[in-house]
Amino acid sequence: MDELRAEIAFAQKGEKPWPYRSCLMREGRGYCEKHGEYHTHILVWSDRNGEDREKISCCPDCLIAEANDLTMELSSIKAEELTDNAGIALRFRDCEFDNYLEVNPDAARNLAACRRYAENWPDMLENGTSLVMTGSCGTGKNHLAVAMAKHIIRNYLASVEITDVMRLTRAVKNCWRNDSEKTADEVIERYASMDLLIIDEVGVQFGSAAEMAILQEIINARYESILPTILISNLSPEELWAFISPRIADRITDGGRNWLSFNWPSYRSRIRGAVIGAFFLRGADPEVMDILATLPADVFSVRAYQDIYTGICRQARVSGVIDPVLLCNEMPELAPVITDTGRKTWVKSSLEHYVAALRRNAALRDAEKTLNEALQKLRDAHTCEAAEDALKDAQNMMVTLSTGKGVIQPVHIDDVLPEVVERVECRNQGLEKSRTLMTGIDELDAKTGGMEPGDLVFIAARPSMGKTELALDIIDKVTEQGHGVLLFTMEMANIQIGERMVSAAGGMPVSRLKSVAHFEDEDWARFSQGVGRMTGRNIWMVDQANLTIDEICATTKHHLIKHPETALVVVDYLGLIKTRTTGRHDLAVGEISKGLKGLAKSGGFPLIALSQLSRGVESRPNKRPMNSDLKNSGEIEADADIILMLYRDEVYNPDTQARGIAEINITKQRNGSLGTIYRRFYNGHFLPVDQESARVLSTPMKPGNPRRYNKSYWYVMLTRREKDMLKQQDMTETAAAVLHFLPADKWVTPRMMTRTTGSLPDDSIDLIVTDPPYFKVKPNDWDNQWKEDEDYLKWLDHCLAQFWRVLKPSGSLYLFCGHRLASDIEIMMRERFNVLNHIIWAKPSGRWNGCNKESLRAYFPATERILFAEHYQGPYRPKDDGYEAKGRALKQHVMAPLISYFRDARAALGITAKQIADVSGKKNMVSHWFSASQWQLPNEDDYRKLQVLFARVAEEKHQRGELEKPHHQLVSTYSELNRQYASLLEEYKSLRRYFSVSAAVPYTDVWTHKPVQYYPGKHPCEKPADMLRQMITASSRPGDLVADFFMGSGSTVKAAMALGRRAIGVELEAERFEQTARDVQNSIRKRE
Repeated sequence: MDELRAEIAFAQKGEKPWPYRSCLMREGRGYCEKHGEYHTHILVWSDRNGEDREKISCCPDCLIAEANDLTMELSSIKAEELTDNAGIALRFRDCEFDNYLEVNPDAARNLAACRRYAENWPDMLENGTSLVMTGSCGTGKNHLAVAMAKHIIRNYLASVEITDVMRLTRAVKNCWRNDSEKTADEVIERYASMDLLIIDEVGVQFGSAAEMAILQEIINARYESILPTILISNLSPEELWAFISPRIADRITDGGRNWLSFNWPSYRSRIRGAVIGAFFLRGADPEVMDILATLPADVFSVRAYQDIYTGICRQARVSGVIDPVLLCNEMPELAPVITDTGRKTWVKSSLEHYVAALRRNAALRDAEKTLNEALQKLRDAHTCEAAEDALKDAQNMMVTLSTGKGVIQPVHIDDVLPEVVERVECRNQGLEKSRTLMTGIDELDAKTGGMEPGDLVFIAARPSMGKTELALDIIDKVTEQGHGVLLFTMEMANIQIGERMVSAAGGMPVSRLKSVAHFEDEDWARFSQGVGRMTGRNIWMVDQANLTIDEICATTKHHLIKHPETALVVVDYLGLIKTRTTGRHDLAVGEISKGLKGLAKSGGFPLIALSQLSRGVESRPNKRPMNSDLKNSGEIEADADIILMLYRDEVYNPDTQARGIAEINITKQRNGSLGTIYRRFYNGHFLPVDQESARVLSTPMKPGNPRRYNKSYWYVMLTRREKDMLKQQDMTETAAAVLHFLPADKWVTPRMMTRTTGSLPDDSIDLIVTDPPYFKVKPNDWDNQWKEDEDYLKWLDHCLAQFWRVLKPSGSLYLFCGHRLASDIEIMMRERFNVLNHIIWAKPSGRWNGCNKESLRAYFPATERILFAEHYQGPYRPKDDGYEAKGRALKQHVMAPLISYFRDARAALGITAKQIADVSGKKNMVSHWFSASQWQLPNEDDYRKLQVLFARVAEEKHQRGELEKPHHQLVSTYSELNRQYASLLEEYKSLRRYFSVSAAVPYTDVWTHKPVQYYPGKHPCEKPADMLRQMITASSRPGDLVADFFMGSGSTVKAAMALGRRAIGVELEAERFEQTARDVQNSIRKRE
């Protein structure tokens, strides 16, 4: 702006700009296409090379116009900022002088007075002229106050704030807390120093002495500083005079001269005629018909309007029109009222707002009646008991008060049961017409039971997975059943959708349609077949981009009136729906999601919405999507009835054996189970496929196969006896054991192990602690059933495969093994797990103490081995890639909006670290405020200093200011983001493998626990209870599920229960199983 002023001075007066003060100047003539010929000033000088240079002044009129435009733009930006900070409620944002209703001469006089006050603001400000506005509710006091505030801000860039007494006094009283960063004097000074303060609701509460002192102190301070104040109150002048004290009232009204009275009936009483008149103007359009179907006649408080409204409903229902002339013929006694109501309607498009206001008025009327009845009962009570009964009745009556959104009455079960009985009987007799809509994909319908009216179904996937194609496949099968479908396609044009449908119906790739020059006879035949199949289908498409949720709802409702056979609506896709707000995207998505759910529910049809997944899914080893991968998943997941996640492994793994197979994962179903179905994906279209074959190809058992996260605890599918045991002891609440018995006449074979663990779901166990046979160590038959080491290792590898399947991604495995094959087992185990430790159990005593040492040819084995592993493969990761580093990265990601706000502001103005350190006096805080790694929010005092620095630099560089948001807004944003970070961090912790050691839990890989001493019935391989407790404590949390598939005497199960874990045990020998079962039941009884 300064440079522009210098150019204007140079062009008008010949004043040399500062860099050209030493140059020679001559005069000349110039020509402007807009303003014609003008006088010029020319500066002449020689550069370093001796060449002549010159600077010619521009057209002064053009420069002045440019300066005026820039000034207006800056003023507009400043006015917008002041308006945003003025405290104008959303309800009053559109209030202006021009849309104030002059319902009577007094209203017209008050409008003129308020307009004069705003237009003469400089004089009002100079003289400190205040204003008091009193009168009835609904007469426009707040409307005119907001209109004045907006006019003064726009035209004079004054600082204005609209508040009420309660908020004003609360702001001061909050400073009395010990943790407050402001003092009461600072808050009072802020209110006392702004150009105009508008205080509403004066006298709405009685007010304590402290509150009255605060209010009087602020008003008095403004009076002494000659600053205007506007008071708004529903009290009479006499009541307000007494409330704020005569001294204050006299000062602020200048002896009563600046007092505006609004003493006429509320504007709300005119709403009745406005609604009726709008009906006459609009006629029986769809929106009016919707209102007539839901608006009861008793919302009109006047009997005449109730009768007229009843006549309108009857007329619309019978003849489909709303005509005041015909209505006058039917109701001649009300003809004058019917004729007059048209004049009480201002904008026919405001019918929705009129009806909402009418409902609110009815609710307020009912509330007033209820409160008066309750008050009268209290007054009529002459005894304490009667007063108590009246008070209870009053409380019950107050609960019934409506908020004006329409009376919602709960339905008693006795009213519902007859309908249930009737529906079941109709089903039994085959008379009920099902409203369930089948997708036509048999396997999907078998899982979901079809789509119910009102269901919101999301189809979600990363790009190129086939979201649109699956939706078109469902559309094809739904319309083949004779139903209609409405498709909103905001990503592709109608012609592109048509090509896809035709190609799918003809069994040819859509890309083939783009190379018609190479069509063969078969291609033409397929094309004709596709066109023939799709011709006549009830499919309607809307391919307009940037639709809002309101436009989608309105279009759908109008379409359903014309085409009631429409049974399904499809929206492609969620991310392209235009939002009304420019704030937080998650709130906007939530608004869209709730809008779609409301549309489906009110329309009585299922709605399918397509949604994109976040890129985060591609950063995981297992790229199968989860609900949390949905963008802004919280709102979508809450509103969805069914979520279908598409996944094709060949997109990420071209060499996969599951080429051509698509997974449709049901990750949420409100009224059914989850699961996966498979489809063949060929030529860009979905086709049927054998489910079992596809499942085998899609989930091969091979090392390194990535598992899907599963944070839920699963019940174990067991025998009837064990299910009965589960019923007695809830596994989700208490530590209970579930034991599985293998018949003693069968050896443990790979098939046997598969049958045992096969009843457990994938990713269901938190910790496995198990002690399989060592092979040729014990004389028992179960330790000598294999011919060679190779046979034993093959059997053990099959067990490990099952362990890997049932173990959670965050789970741990402790596997006991003998010294002879420990190295072989570890190498084999590394093919499936990430082995973390080869623990040495060095027994302090044993048979070696009595052996003949002279006869030894090698060292006596005095140890057993324990292989400790986690679910995922891979080496240890460096420190910077560990949990803490990822936690820091997560915080930086969540706090990115605030970090960018500070960092971008500094970069835009090129402010150095030295400047920041000098102005704040804190040399070490630059990296904390303006970098991501150590970022923290500056306190209010430091932030003010930074604002001053940034404003000064911006002015010097003639750039737009930075760091202009108020500190309290940043604090609010930080608090919200910090809550999100804490929630995500807790979720991250729950997915991380648990491990915790301490002084009480040894943390080295050499253990010296004493073996279990002999006792009658001791199992040959029984492990010490303290060692088992050590493992369980270190690698599981209370409530986790611990499994031992070679239970023996049940030591692992008992230790897990004692530590508050749930447990699963599998045992071969019946006698030991029965003994362990008795021990477990006795333990449960003792706890009870």
